[in-house]
Amino acid sequence: MRKRVTFEDYEQLMSQRYYALLFAKIPEIVEQFYCDLMVAELIEETQTSENLVKMNSHLVVKEKQSGKLAGLKLVFPREVKDHSNISVFSPIGSALLGKMAGDHASIDFNGETKDLEILKVFPNTGSKVKIMFPRITVFEN
Repeated sequence: MRKRVTFEDYEQLMSQRYYALLFAKIPEIVEQFYCDLMVAELIEETQTSENLVKMNSHLVVKEKQSGKLAGLKLVFPREVKDHSNISVFSPIGSALLGKMAGDHASIDFNGETKDLEILKVFPNTGSKVKIMFPRITVFEN
């Protein structure tokens, strides 16, 4: 299934391509991310659903195996300030961009596959979104 990405997100992400590849912690993830982005369905901001995961979206995900919940925000690497901010170039971030509430994403994490369900997406409105449950780490070693 092709990612659905807004023109604005596409332009911002493409402008970060060389930076992302140069400083990537996991270059293979970034390379695959950009391969997927090149064939993504590009849509106008006005055509998006509030349920679409875009840059700066806040979302609630559930790890299927354990049932644990996490509140996340999808951001560029330079904006990662705490564990709830997830870089779009991370395995989790690249899997979530372009998905919708109700979708599932499988992520390889330390040799183990984690299945996430996107429960809710809050669009970036410029104001802070407070997730009304304690932050629970989705992935534990």
